Amino acid sequence: MGMNSILESLHKALDAADGVIYIGWRESMAWPDGVKDKFIKLGLLKRVVAAKQLECVGCENNCFMDIESVIAKGVKRSFIICDVPEMQSQMGRISIPPEQLSRWRFSVNQLAKIVHSLLGFETEIAALNSGAEYRLGWLEGTKGRRKVSIHTKPVVLMISGVAVPLSEMLYFEGDGLKIDQFRLNEMVNMKPTSEKSYEPNQDKRTAGKAQTLEMRASWQSAYISLKKENPTKSNTWISKKIAKLDISQDRNARTIYKDMTP
Repeated sequence: MGMNSILESLHKALDAADGVIYIGWRESMAWPDGVKDKFIKLGLLKRVVAAKQLECVGCENNCFMDIESVIAKGVKRSFIICDVPEMQSQMGRISIPPEQLSRWRFSVNQLAKIVHSLLGFETEIAALNSGAEYRLGWLEGTKGRRKVSIHTKPVVLMISGVAVPLSEMLYFEGDGLKIDQFRLNEMVNMKPTSEKSYEPNQDKRTAGKAQTLEMRASWQSAYISLKKENPTKSNTWISKKIAKLDISQDRNARTIYKDMTP
């Protein structure tokens, strides 16, 4: 997998998220040697606080588990303890090397800074509407000055109403990150349109959000019932139970775990 393919996959994940995604150690280990470090150096990835949960590899179930830590003689040790009693006696503490707790952030905010730099703007970036838009600056075209910004939902480069997915504008050439100058010139010199033209079908988005909220509400209701019936069971155990129900809508336990608590 080359750097352009990895960058494209990150863009796709970002479009499905709320402006930010997190890359764990295991995901980064699937990349070719050196790619992660190059992405960090370019500002595409930024290290964040250590993971609080990880997928356990102690058995074939691959449960998403909380991480426990102890400090002994000045050394911090992290581990996972299975919440199934019979498995605890077999596996004991499953040690987690410190490097496996590493996480990195990929966000629209970081991309805005990169594009701002690639275009050579000297004005500061203006974050608008709680990060839904990043105003970068102005470019001179054949028909006048054009406002340049990046929008979060979806992640697009917007020039005076002309929008292109940002994933189609950024690419690697060798080890350098480039912006598609030919397409950029086309956008700058096109006739301005209404900035509303980039927006997706709002009816579909509204319906999709409603379905998602309804699905999460059903998870939360199931969580409350299961917790009352099984007060000693962990949230991980409950998420796996919900994942087996029809209300899971084929979501895995890891996803359910994040949204099942009221």
